[in-house]
Amino acid sequence: MATSQKVEGRPCDVIGENIHIDTFLFEDGVCKKWKVTYTYINWCTGAVKGDKGEYVKYYKYKDDIKPELTCRDTMFAANPNPANPAASVRAR
Repeated sequence: MATSQKVEGRPCDVIGENIHIDTFLFEDGVCKKWKVTYTYINWCTGAVKGDKGEYVKYYKYKDDIKPELTCRDTMFAANPNPANPAASVRAR
């Protein structure tokens, strides 16, 4: 993976830059990765700048913040017979 791209032009050159971004999402936003492809073109000559005409850079984001969970000690009533809510529950 290249770390930098140097694009130089002569005084009469017009250098155009095209940027294409591919986004990859993982695990509900916990991790994101981007593949960014830069292409440089000399609009005066039509020549593509660089070794292969493209420079690729990868970026990533990882959420390192731990979630904070709040729990309450709560009881919920269970009714095995919703047709008769007043009936008592007996163990068998």
